[in-house]
Amino acid sequence: MDVSITRHLEAPRRSVWAAFTDPERLRSWFWPPSFGTLCAVEARVGGGYSIRSESAGIAVTGRFESVSPEHGLVATWRWDGDEQESRFSLDLEEEGEGTRLALLHDGLTDEQEVESHRAGWESCLDRLPAHLARHAE
Repeated sequence: MDVSITRHLEAPRRSVWAAFTDPERLRSWFWPPSFGTLCAVEARVGGGYSIRSESAGIAVTGRFESVSPEHGLVATWRWDGDEQESRFSLDLEEEGEGTRLALLHDGLTDEQEVESHRAGWESCLDRLPAHLARHAE
């Protein structure tokens, strides 16, 4: 089972790429500010990432399987304490003066997990445009 979300962002592809691969940028928008998010990102094939919030008691980690600033990325996804690993991909395509972001998160086990991940991704992506506007290049 999977989650598929597409968004048009009013920012160049390189800015959207940086929002996902620069740890300081990712930290500033991915989860709500009250979470005190900590991030580490090594954006290369085989490199890892972690997104953590001690105050919210959550963390996700994974490994990059594909990394291309021109096209997007593919990475594994595992919640801290879970045995199950899923996968997400971001496809970035220039669209006018902005970027079309297509997210696919697959390998989810049931409808409850699909809805939980959909809500989480929607919430994260709702914060992304404001971040991109603050970091306009």
